[in-house]
Amino acid sequence: MVVVDDLPSWGQVCKLSARFAQSKADLNNEILWPLTVYCLMSTPPDVDAYPMTMFCISGHGLVFAWYVAMFKALEAADLGYIRQLWRCGLSASITLHWTSVPRQILMVALSASENYGSAEDLVETFPVFAQRVDALLAEGGKSASKLDDRVDYLNEKNVKHRGNVFNKGLLNACIAMRRFSPKALATLRKISHEHGNAVLTDGYVKLDDLVTEAIEWTVESAYVALSRADCKVDFFKTQHLESSKDKSQAGWFVVTLQKFMLVHHLLTLPAKLELPLLSDALEMVSTPSAWDLNFPKVETEDAESEETSKGGPEAIARLAKLTEEQKSFFSFVRSILEGDFNEDMNGVCGGKNFKMVDEIYKEATPHKKLEVFTEFNTVLKGLSAVKVHAATSESSAPSLSVKSLARLKDEESQDAQKMERQAIWAKAQAQRRKLVNFAVASDLATAMDKPQAESVRSMTGKLNESHRLFVMSLDLVSESSATPWSTPSAVDKAEVQRLYKFMEKHATRESDFILAFCGRSASNRRILEDSLNVLNCPSTVTEMWVAYYGKDDERPGRKVFGGAPHREVGFLKGMVARVRLTTKDDFIPTEQGAGNRDFWSAILEYTCCKSVVDCTPGSGMLATQCLEDNIPYYGLVKGSTHLAWVSNVLDLAALKMILSESEHPLYQQSLKECIEQHFQDEMMDRTFELTEDECKGLRGEDDAIKA
Repeated sequence: MVVVDDLPSWGQVCKLSARFAQSKADLNNEILWPLTVYCLMSTPPDVDAYPMTMFCISGHGLVFAWYVAMFKALEAADLGYIRQLWRCGLSASITLHWTSVPRQILMVALSASENYGSAEDLVETFPVFAQRVDALLAEGGKSASKLDDRVDYLNEKNVKHRGNVFNKGLLNACIAMRRFSPKALATLRKISHEHGNAVLTDGYVKLDDLVTEAIEWTVESAYVALSRADCKVDFFKTQHLESSKDKSQAGWFVVTLQKFMLVHHLLTLPAKLELPLLSDALEMVSTPSAWDLNFPKVETEDAESEETSKGGPEAIARLAKLTEEQKSFFSFVRSILEGDFNEDMNGVCGGKNFKMVDEIYKEATPHKKLEVFTEFNTVLKGLSAVKVHAATSESSAPSLSVKSLARLKDEESQDAQKMERQAIWAKAQAQRRKLVNFAVASDLATAMDKPQAESVRSMTGKLNESHRLFVMSLDLVSESSATPWSTPSAVDKAEVQRLYKFMEKHATRESDFILAFCGRSASNRRILEDSLNVLNCPSTVTEMWVAYYGKDDERPGRKVFGGAPHREVGFLKGMVARVRLTTKDDFIPTEQGAGNRDFWSAILEYTCCKSVVDCTPGSGMLATQCLEDNIPYYGLVKGSTHLAWVSNVLDLAALKMILSESEHPLYQQSLKECIEQHFQDEMMDRTFELTEDECKGLRGEDDAIKA
């Protein structure tokens, strides 16, 4: 049948049953049938089949209400009331239409609802009205007509809504209802049946404000909020739903839309990070109805207490599979649905063209101190910490960070971003190779003949003005461990002597110097003294001390006199006697731990170094300092893995220098702009200072722990 049915809810039937109430003032008065019931007969009249061939079009609620009243009378065994209802039923007013033409059937349904006027429980909701109008236009062949023609057609048919004739605004509102999916319409019907039409369906003004993508989410949010008693029916007024005129406070519609966009954005992140368990768990909070089903509100004795359930057995089982960081991410999404950040969002979402998903990634956003922003960065940082990173096997741009992945919308965008980043990385790498280069020293005999050594091989130095350094650190000389740049292995004397012979072979000019460090080991120091022939050639060897000023080790342990290795011995051997070197103030270089390049900066300045050949590149600290000081550098590694790893370290350092130092020879304005756009996260300073409370907590002081 063409008619769009909308059967009444139980609440509407119970309210209508009051129209059949027995008069206590005069029990002899008759109960009159209150309103007309509109019926349809689509087949020729048949006396024998009547009334089975008659169908109710509008007024179902009255019929059901009469049965409810009769049930109550029978239950009370009130014969007088039963007699009154029986007579009332016999006097029911019925308007019967005999037609099988769909267009006429729709007209009957529309006019019937209009005729009920102020009988709110019998008047159709706007979604049903819009569906009937849409069907009427389709039956009349007017669906594709111009807007004015459709308005004229409906007015010719005398179609009205709440007594108002059709105009373009009303028709556009009816057409806009096509955006509503069957699920959204079903939710609207549940709202109107359980809480009345005044929430959303009493007209088209509220429904017209809904954004297409978030319709299902918005109507579900309204239904869940009413079901959980988070708000009352009178909350859904225009002044609460729409943003304030000065945009200082966002309306409920806008905040709900921003929630929808943020949650749906967060739901895509686990798949990008290949976290299937987290993706599975987030299905429990993927929509307002799913959240309400899995985490229903708990009834408590304290009226002011607000508490939600920890979930059923299935929800608990899913969450138990997650890591603590993943649970924090899940809790953040759940908190958005529970309204924990409503106050923050009410204050910021009202601005014109404000988009929470875009704003939350901006480092310079004025809202970064809001709880929703800080919490988002915290949980995202947690996911970054647990993301699995494979060992670097090739020199390439770093993989997209968690925050970068989160910003991308789809897989195609991700692939395009990777290609652009790789192209920019290659340009920065080419700039870096103008100064700093590495090579695998599989054969030391040809190491200085490689193309990478061109800048240091061709250098023409001058004594006391521009020197070439050949550097070796014994704590990094062996690369037999899995990660030699972070876990030094035992030193092999034969390997040290092999490296020294290589340096001695090529350090032949008076401006060439060999610089070697013992690595704070007495045995290594003895090996160096023998290799450099310190005792037999004291006139060409300068001995220096390196003092280390690291943080005190606060771990409990036995203190042994002289047991702290805070000093390292270095030897500087030249091809000329020390007396020919320009006298400088004596200095003791200091090293303050990993990440501090002041030591190498002082060494390079003190030795008048203008190029470096490094036989033990390690983690690239000296190479990075050479890159910053515009000094050609050539490093020799023993394996391809170390080569790729240290190359990536220097490429990243080159990106940072291009970005921050406009006077640097590697600087290019166009390249800087590309780096700012594609490597924003990698360029951020990752060093953080502990707060006073955090320091106390590390020291184990009780007052650092607060409830």
